[in-house]
Amino acid sequence: MGRQIHGIVLILLSICEVWMCYQVLYRTVLEKEHLRKWQKVLIWGNILGAGIILGINRKLLFFSITMFVFVISITLFCAWIVERKNMLIKIEIIILYYTILALLDFFCGFISMEMIGKQFWEEIYKFSQSMVQCALFLIPRAGVALLLAKWEENGLVLKGDRKKLALLCAMFLGLLRIYWVIMMNMAIDARKAQGWGAAVSMVFVSVLTAGVFMFFHRFQLLKTENKMLLEMEILSENHMKDMKIMMEKNRIQTHDMKHHLLILREYGQEKQWDSLMSYLNELSDDILVQKKTVWTQVGILDTLLEQKKTKAESKGIEVRVQADRIVGLPFSDMEICTLFSNLLDNAIEACEKIEDDRRWVAIQITRKSGMLYLTISNSIKDRPAEQEGKLITNKQNHQLHGYGIKSVQKIVRKYEGDFSYQIRESEFIVTITFWRLEERNEI
Repeated sequence: MGRQIHGIVLILLSICEVWMCYQVLYRTVLEKEHLRKWQKVLIWGNILGAGIILGINRKLLFFSITMFVFVISITLFCAWIVERKNMLIKIEIIILYYTILALLDFFCGFISMEMIGKQFWEEIYKFSQSMVQCALFLIPRAGVALLLAKWEENGLVLKGDRKKLALLCAMFLGLLRIYWVIMMNMAIDARKAQGWGAAVSMVFVSVLTAGVFMFFHRFQLLKTENKMLLEMEILSENHMKDMKIMMEKNRIQTHDMKHHLLILREYGQEKQWDSLMSYLNELSDDILVQKKTVWTQVGILDTLLEQKKTKAESKGIEVRVQADRIVGLPFSDMEICTLFSNLLDNAIEACEKIEDDRRWVAIQITRKSGMLYLTISNSIKDRPAEQEGKLITNKQNHQLHGYGIKSVQKIVRKYEGDFSYQIRESEFIVTITFWRLEERNEI
C-alpha cells in the first residue's frame, strides 16, 4: 500500500510540474485566451502523459538526464503544435524552467544526503519507496506554485530578451551538469558525501550566476532607457520648434491683419463689393478660422494647449482649461513641451478608448507665490492595472511605453517637485506640484 501511495504522489507532483510549466508559458508568450478546444486537449494530454511517465521514472531514479531531455522535448513539441510563433523564446523558457526546478531538487537532495548519510542511495536516489523522496520533490514545486500565484497574468517576454534567456539557459544547464555528476559520485560512494558543502556551494554559485546576469540585464535596461529618453528629448525639441513656428506665424498674421483691415475698410468705404469679396477669398483660411486663446501668457504653453485642445475636440473629446496668468516659468521651452505634451497625449489616448460621450480632459494650472500646481484629469474606460505602485500598460509596444512619463518625472525631479496620480471610478488624475520656482522673463 505504501509503495502505491508513494508512486501516486510522485505522479501527481510530476503532473503538477508540467502543468506549472504551461502556466509560465501562459504568463509570457502563449496566448491562453485564443486557444481552441483541440489545442487545450493536446496541452492536457501533454501534462498528464509527460507527468505520469516522469513520476514513474522518479520512482526508479531520483534524476535521469534522459527523462529530463524527453520531458523538455515533448513539451516543446506540443507547444510548437499549439502555436508556432515565438518558438525560440518558448524553447528558452521551457529549458530554463525545468533546469531551475532540477537544481532545486538537487539542493534538497544534498541536504537530505547530509541527514540520512549512506541510506541516500537506497531511500532517495534509486528504486525509492520512501515518502521522504516525495517530500523532497514537493518542497521546490510548492515554492514555484507560490511564485506563480503572485505572478500577474498576461505578462510579456520581448524578442529582445532572447539572447539574455539563452545565456541564462546555458549557465544553469552547466550548473545542472556539474551538480548532477557530484550527486551521482556521492550517491555511489565514488566521492565523499558532503551534502551541506554541495548545497551551500550550489546556492553560492547560483546566486553569483544570477547576480552577474541581473547586473548586465540592469545595465542593458539603463542603456536602453537613456537611449529612449534621449529620443524623447529630440521629439520634444522638434515639437518645440513646431510650436515656435506656429507662434511666429501668429505674430505675422496679427501684424498683417492690420493691413488687411485697412484694405477691407477702403473697399467698403468705396463700396467696391466685388473687390472686397475677392480680397476676402484670397485670405488664408488660417487667418479667418484660426483662433488664439491666451490662458497663461506663456506663449509656447498657450500655443501647445491650443493645439492639443483642437486635436482632442476633433475626436469628440471635451477639453476644459482653467489657468492663472503666469509672468514666467523657469522651464526651458523644450521642458514645457515635454511636460505638457506627454501628459496631454496620455489623457487624450485614454479618452479615445471610451465609446460613449464620457470623453473629457480637464487642465488646471495654478500659480501662487513661488509655487505652481498642475492638475490634468481625464475620463477613463477601465481602471488601469497597477503593480507595486506603478501602472501596467496594456499597449502592445511595452518597450516604448512609459518613457513619456519618465521624461515628465525627470523634469519634476530637476525642479524638486512632486508627482502623483489618483485613480477613481471613472477618472484618472495626475497632480504635479513645484514648490519653489524662480521666474524667467518671457521673450
